[in-house]
Amino acid sequence: MTSTIILATQRTGSTLLCSEFSAMGGLGKPGEHFLPWLRAAAGGARLPRPEFEAIAERGRGRAGTVGVKLMADYLPKLARAWLPPDAVPEADDVAASAAMLLALEAEWGPAAIFRIDRADRFDQALSRHLATATGIYFRTASGEERRDERAGTLSQEAALETFTPQRLEQILQDIALETDFLDRVCARLARPVCVVEYEALASRREAVLAACCAHAGVPEPGRWPERWMTKVVDRGQRDRFRARAEAAWAERRATGLRLPETTRIFAPRPAGAAAAAS
Repeated sequence: MTSTIILATQRTGSTLLCSEFSAMGGLGKPGEHFLPWLRAAAGGARLPRPEFEAIAERGRGRAGTVGVKLMADYLPKLARAWLPPDAVPEADDVAASAAMLLALEAEWGPAAIFRIDRADRFDQALSRHLATATGIYFRTASGEERRDERAGTLSQEAALETFTPQRLEQILQDIALETDFLDRVCARLARPVCVVEYEALASRREAVLAACCAHAGVPEPGRWPERWMTKVVDRGQRDRFRARAEAAWAERRATGLRLPETTRIFAPRPAGAAAAAS
């Protein structure tokens, strides 16, 4: 048995990458299979072995590979729910998370580890804000909306009006912290991690997926599957609010805004980029 592990922060295109991997067949069926149990579990609960096995089956693809997606915000909690208490450092979330990834590999076989990120932090922040404000996390190509009932219920226009410079700053701070956390987890593994950039996946799909297959050591599919997801925010809306935010952002910088130096905010989108999930 082999395994596929995708590491991500919110709104980087990880659901799109999971759907691409699932459709190809050789990379398992990655998704947030641990999340329902984590949401329902009381603090300090241990993940039972039968539930762990059931989660593995939900992620198993046609070739027997188990796939899973793990988000930065709950990876340490998962580690403390599954690993023996004496194997998890009390205050070191990075070490605990790296140990969890190795434990999954020990259970499921050699792991191909992927990390999806987004070059344009403004787009990521806008997407994160709209998802939590409207409850709409993505749309299928047929127009069906997939919602999270625990999130907000604002219309998209109302949600866009609440996307203030202060809200943007707050989300960017969260993204910077989560990204730094996954950087340190990957460094702790001391092994190759395939980094997928969302913008490249959207604009150069087949080349990116071919590189993913090569990283995992699986053959490319004879025919690339049809993409079934579409964007939640259309380009016109995005560009209108991006222009307004860039002007406001210049004012915020002038008032002493501080973000980690590595935080990218407004990255240029590749010319002719194809539509993809937010």
